[in-house]
Amino acid sequence: MAGNAMVFERHGRSYHLQIRTAADLEYALGLDEALWVATSAPTATIQIDGAVLAVLDPDKSGRILASELKDVIRWTLGHLRQRDGLQDRSETLRLDAVDTEAPQGPRIVESARRMLERLGQADAETVALAEVRQVKAQAEANPVSEAGVVLPQAATDEPVRQFLADIVATVGGTAHPSGSSGVGAAQLDQFLAQARGYLTWREKGLVPPAQPATDVMPLGAATPAAHATLQALRAKLDQYFMQGRAVELTPSARDRILPTPAVMAEVDFADPAAIDAFLEHAPLATPRPDRTLRLDEPVNPFYAAPLAALAAQVLEPVLGGPVEALTEAQWQQVKGAFAAYEAWQAARTGQAVEKLGVEKLQGYLDERYERAVRELIAESGRTALVLENIRLVERLILLQANLVPLANNFVSFP
Repeated sequence: MAGNAMVFERHGRSYHLQIRTAADLEYALGLDEALWVATSAPTATIQIDGAVLAVLDPDKSGRILASELKDVIRWTLGHLRQRDGLQDRSETLRLDAVDTEAPQGPRIVESARRMLERLGQADAETVALAEVRQVKAQAEANPVSEAGVVLPQAATDEPVRQFLADIVATVGGTAHPSGSSGVGAAQLDQFLAQARGYLTWREKGLVPPAQPATDVMPLGAATPAAHATLQALRAKLDQYFMQGRAVELTPSARDRILPTPAVMAEVDFADPAAIDAFLEHAPLATPRPDRTLRLDEPVNPFYAAPLAALAAQVLEPVLGGPVEALTEAQWQQVKGAFAAYEAWQAARTGQAVEKLGVEKLQGYLDERYERAVRELIAESGRTALVLENIRLVERLILLQANLVPLANNFVSFP
């Protein structure tokens, strides 16, 4: 190569710039793009380290443009005052080769020295790509990641560590670079909101010791079991009283409500299961035009036991005494007595954290837990800075090793 001249080789009808040294890279910056064989290329077709592609395609468009390649050449040349490593395609960076007058030069040198100290090579003057990536992997495995994701082991305090583990176990975690699930601000906020919501909801359902019942718990502690008994027969009783309305209006409707001979003929009365299915779908009792269910008279045997339980557990406590005949108005009164309980149940929240128990949830709402985790999340900013500096060193080494062959196969196609 002569002095300061660019060297071209002729291939067929075109001339290709030969890029073998740092000086050639500088020449390429001034070369008219009309003389470039390619001015853009899809990243998927380039066989090179993925980290280099990320640098070359900052907007993640999937294509490398000539302008982006020029920016990378300028950055690399601007941060190397000694450029032999470019020609040698070296994966080892000499610290004295870095231009500390360049914008990011001091950070690159400082980060490289810190990595060497961490590797027990404080006196070394070179750092290899493999060494940088070793330290980078360790930093990415830090329990507090750069993305603000905290692993339980990041906490030195055992209760806080358990708090973090319980958050992941209940509301779920988010990805940490190590491959495990950790806690970010979103998961912390979700857990605390669910814990507060559940405890507030539960409080509304408590019955004070000196108070036998509340609006939400009309039968006190017996309310949940009584409501379950009510629900088991609710649809069937609603159906019975609606059938009574039909009979009140048109007495002949009773004949259509009760099983017809044709339906009975289809039942295999030798099969217990068939009999059970027949009774289950048959009316609760013969519908009456006065819309009253006589509990002291025969009813559908399939529902006899549930009706007896309903009378003892629900009707008598709500209506204030034994019930021989249940009117439709009384039935509406009974259902209305549980309206507040049903609304409370519908408003239930915090099911994900409920399994941790009231005592533990109340403890976790102590501000020290939230404060400790938020401090760990804030620490991710420091982790991010460390990783950013490590990646700067990695970037410079990768470009030193790959930029000459990349440019040579982009500007020209040798």
